Amino acid sequence: MPQQHEIRYVPVDDIIRCVADNTYTFFFLSNGDKILISKPLKEYADLLKPQGFVRAHQSHLVNPKFVKSWLKEDGGTLLMNNGDKIPVSKPNREMVKEVLGK
Repeated sequence: MPQQHEIRYVPVDDIIRCVADNTYTFFFLSNGDKILISKPLKEYADLLKPQGFVRAHQSHLVNPKFVKSWLKEDGGTLLMNNGDKIPVSKPNREMVKEVLGK
């Protein structure tokens, strides 16, 4: 992951989720770290989709391994193991359910 001062090597299994921030992407890791990367979410969505990651929302990419439950509030929200709540957009709802096997 290219950052300004270093290249971080992170096991895919340690990535809980990624969040778009304009042309940057925040990575949330299982150890609590939050890393800002200077590339758009689209690039990581393409790289991580084969690893099982799913685009829950235009600005959210999640690792299904860290999804605790599907909350039916607001049409669909993913509750992550760390307590984060991720919105599921209407166009992505069926795909997310499919990936989660629910």
